[in-house]
Amino acid sequence: MSIRIREISGEMVALCAAKTSPQEGDMYLNDRHHHALYVKFAVDMQSEGWEKVEDIPVDEVVQFRMLETENNV
Repeated sequence: MSIRIREISGEMVALCAAKTSPQEGDMYLNDRHHHALYVKFAVDMQSEGWEKVEDIPVDEVVQFRMLETENNV
């Protein structure tokens, strides 16, 4: 899902790009950006005990690349 990140009344919000028109200052995230963030948030939530691993499906290839890179820093 493509997303627009926009500040509205001092709050940063994520909006469905298909349901909103672009405005100056929006940050646009395409499907690939959204997917990468979804995997990152899901893995982080699991590691913090917020969700059970089996409850959040993640792309194992993206997860592997992310964790490989983070662990090599």
